[in-house]
Amino acid sequence: MRLTVEFEPASESALLTGEFPRQFQASIYSTLDPALAEHVHNTGFPAEKRALRMIVFSDVIVRGRPQREAGGLRFRGPASIVVASPVREIIDSYATSLLKAGKFRAGSELFHVMGVKCDDSQVEGEHLEVRTLSPIVTYSTLLRPDGRKYTCYFQPGEGDFRRLIAENLARKYSAVYGREPERSVEVEVRRCGRMVIRNFKGTVVKGWHCELALHGPKELLTLALDAGLGSKNAQGWGCVARAASGHDVNGPRASARQSSSA
Repeated sequence: MRLTVEFEPASESALLTGEFPRQFQASIYSTLDPALAEHVHNTGFPAEKRALRMIVFSDVIVRGRPQREAGGLRFRGPASIVVASPVREIIDSYATSLLKAGKFRAGSELFHVMGVKCDDSQVEGEHLEVRTLSPIVTYSTLLRPDGRKYTCYFQPGEGDFRRLIAENLARKYSAVYGREPERSVEVEVRRCGRMVIRNFKGTVVKGWHCELALHGPKELLTLALDAGLGSKNAQGWGCVARAASGHDVNGPRASARQSSSA
């Protein structure tokens, strides 16, 4: 399920910085029921040798044109953000607590909640065209000749980008349903947009905005909308929406773009 949260600054304006994804992640956990937040953050949903958080959120979508200034982008009007999860309990808890509080804090900024819209992500059929609402991250950890590890990030034009998206989506399916999917999803890159670089808690992460065509079982396609594509979804990467004509392949229209974007 997917939530579109409409909000506005509690003061005259708010500054969006490159720290906003980390701050908004913390805001989500603080809004969830405490026991559920503890489970999602500390335990997650086991998948092979890792745990998946099963939550994803988009970049901020600002109505109007934000003003660039030192440290980020300042906006003065309404904005929205998409939060999704295949786990209904997470969405129900977040929406209920958010509406009850009527506000949330992300870093030093306080926002008033104007509305929360819930959408069913169910896909019918075995074809889905999607666009990114936040950049997709795919990577592998490799070894240098001297034994040191390094991270190699892949871009949409590379085969590993498509392969890792499909493998990651299959792991999410196994974590949610307790069984492997009947077959994998096929990923086709329709359009490639800009690369985004962010520093998340001291780690430099690279992702790409793009438009993709997905072919496969409808349960996997629905999961793509609810759980995101690629890695690091709980950090605000890989949120996607159904593609529509006339959109910007570089991300949400008038979205707040961090100063660390490339």
